[in-house]
Amino acid sequence: MITVITSFQLPKPIPRIGGLWRRFHKALVMAIT
Repeated sequence: MITVITSFQLPKPIPRIGGLWRRFHKALVMAIT
């Protein structure tokens, strides 16, 4: 499952989107863990 999460990590062209995605990603990881 972690491998899938890692593949979802895409380059962040926009700092705002990157910040939101990073926050969402962290929440998603916590949810799975």
